[in-house]
Amino acid sequence: MTQRTRPAFAIIASDRHPLTGTLSLKLYDYAEHSTRAYLLAAPEQGMRVTESQPGQAHAPGYHLPYALIDAPARTAAAAHGLRDYLARLSPEAVQAARGVGHAQYPCLVLMSRFEEARQLWRTCSPLLWFLGERLGSAQVCDQEIIRLLRLPLKGLFRELFPGVETRGLTILRRIKGMRYTLEDARIVRQLLRSQDFLERGGHVPVFAWSRLREVGAAICSDRVLMESVVFRRSLENELEPQTSDPFHRLVEYLKDCVRLGRQLDIRHPVRAVCACATMEQAGRLHDRWSRRLNERAALATLGGKNEDFPPPPIPGTNAIIPIRTAMELLLEGREMRHCVFCHLPEVQAGEAYVYKVLSPERATLMIARSRYGGYRIEDIRLACNAEPLQGTAVSGEYYHCTNTRTQCCHF
Repeated sequence: MTQRTRPAFAIIASDRHPLTGTLSLKLYDYAEHSTRAYLLAAPEQGMRVTESQPGQAHAPGYHLPYALIDAPARTAAAAHGLRDYLARLSPEAVQAARGVGHAQYPCLVLMSRFEEARQLWRTCSPLLWFLGERLGSAQVCDQEIIRLLRLPLKGLFRELFPGVETRGLTILRRIKGMRYTLEDARIVRQLLRSQDFLERGGHVPVFAWSRLREVGAAICSDRVLMESVVFRRSLENELEPQTSDPFHRLVEYLKDCVRLGRQLDIRHPVRAVCACATMEQAGRLHDRWSRRLNERAALATLGGKNEDFPPPPIPGTNAIIPIRTAMELLLEGREMRHCVFCHLPEVQAGEAYVYKVLSPERATLMIARSRYGGYRIEDIRLACNAEPLQGTAVSGEYYHCTNTRTQCCHF
């Protein structure tokens, strides 16, 4: 019986660049139980595994083409000399090469052969990157490469981006933290074709690529973003990895504010949105217009009548006052600057009830019918939809009802 040989590794993904012949491989190493990614040189005679498909496993004895960079130590000496001329590059160029991908390979080759390319990298690295991408698509003689490298920056920019205003060069030089991938190239080209981005981008001293990459498509489709002062300022700082980063909420605020303003027939909604200088101002504008739209819809539902609500399930106290009519609910929402009025249908149906809380702090309390009988606290909000501080809420007496009795619950 033939013993099956355990595979040494499996190819998770592979992608061959049609222009440079380089091969990107992501491998799972069974021995080390880890995933490794390599950029491989153009295949040479005798090398194997270059055409393998994702998911295909290979037995020990098969070997890979030598990796260009970050290869294991035993293959570093045969990495086609790349490590030798990486040693002659600036620290910035070496750092860019750490995650080398298909789109970077022509750029590295240029820096290894031409002093002009190394100078261009120090002056405007994205421009050299795009030049390498262009040269990778066609056979170009050394004289033509030198001619392009010796052009003034604006002249080279016109060669690489025909029809794009040269102010795009200024923006290109202000982008920091680009990863130099094929996807990055696509996004940059898309942004430079946007006239609104070119006009407003000149007011941004530096672009953090992590943020610009995140909203590149939105910028091209929605001009209000680049017109907003607070949005342009937010592009200067790196995107926080935590999901709590308010940047995504800001983008939604700005886009949604314009939609709300148009529904409310605001005369210049874009101008009002762009006048917001901080995240807090944008949030307040969004809340104010949301309340107005909810009030308009609710008043239309009421037909102009001030309807009385069903009797409150809890009578209330001097500090916790039940709201008994639709107009009182509307005024509570206006006073507290939140959209409690949108809960009108639940209150009308007797499924919920709203109370005005005067002490220990001004708040709005809503209770809702529990499926187990009685009522439960649904929400407590301060002005502008703020949540009560835990310490304050603990000292406050908010009502909690069961199906057998009403009791005081301390939070």
